[in-house]
Amino acid sequence: MNYMEIKQKFIGYNEDFYDAIPWAQAKERYGFPKFEPRIAPSFAAISEKLRYRADNPKVYYEYGLPDDELIREFVLASPGLLFYANELARLLRLFTEREHRHKLQSARL
Repeated sequence: MNYMEIKQKFIGYNEDFYDAIPWAQAKERYGFPKFEPRIAPSFAAISEKLRYRADNPKVYYEYGLPDDELIREFVLASPGLLFYANELARLLRLFTEREHRHKLQSARL
């Protein structure tokens, strides 16, 4: 499979999305890196979900990303971020939890 065949699996995206595809690492062959175009195996499941751009809002909520209009618009405008939806959800939860802890601590003072 070549780059174009892989890129054609994703429908409705702009060029920035294709630049965000997490490609698998090159393999060594005869002392030189041999790159076989394929999506990194750990991204196989999310790649299937991102096949159609129209499904991105569903993917956004499936990963528990916040129902905040500004964050949702930002992520959906940069759909390549959805390859990292799980990590993004954890990071946003960390910020939210830290903010709540800070509010609780300041309320006690």
